[in-house]
Amino acid sequence: MVDALRSRGIPVSYLTFEGEQHGFRQASTIVRVIATELAFYGRVLGFEPADEVEPFEIFNEAALA
Repeated sequence: MVDALRSRGIPVSYLTFEGEQHGFRQASTIVRVIATELAFYGRVLGFEPADEVEPFEIFNEAALA
């Protein structure tokens, strides 16, 4: 899915986590995923989340401009 979105120029992020598979189990992973998802929405919709988020890459981010 990520490759399909990237190849079409659609903004997308993809994170992987050591020891996790399709469903996240570790609390630290769940917290990071939710925070990063909110930050992604912030970049897309033009708002800044209140909390700091670990850096992440948005492929095709230029399409947001």
